[in-house]
Amino acid sequence: MTPVVVSVEETTTLSEIANLMDEHRIKHLPVLRDDNLVGIVSRADIVRALIVRPVGSHGPMTNDDDIIRARVIEKLLTIKGASAWLTDVAVSEGVVTLTGTVQDEDALLPSREAVAAIPFVKAVDDHRAVTQAFWG
Repeated sequence: MTPVVVSVEETTTLSEIANLMDEHRIKHLPVLRDDNLVGIVSRADIVRALIVRPVGSHGPMTNDDDIIRARVIEKLLTIKGASAWLTDVAVSEGVVTLTGTVQDEDALLPSREAVAAIPFVKAVDDHRAVTQAFWG
């Protein structure tokens, strides 16, 4: 018998993901949208997203690029179709560079605008592409 596969939705918070990984003693979780796989999150992804974020912080306390990066990742996780798991985020002197892919073209502009609204972000350089459906 195959064990039940534990998965998360795109809107699942980082703390919920971390709790599921701990509870089920797993290191990777499939990320689903409408029962379709859109990515995989690992413990390393969570560590990268949280390591620079001060405990209990609700926003950047400085213009530190690492803190801005953590806030960008957190924001992308809340936007349906932004495919945070498929986006690489780099920040240099407050300029956010997004590379990778999104699965929903309608999420490009809203996610770019949401990132631009994060405190201390000076500009957003968005190089994400929209994934094309592949039928084999």
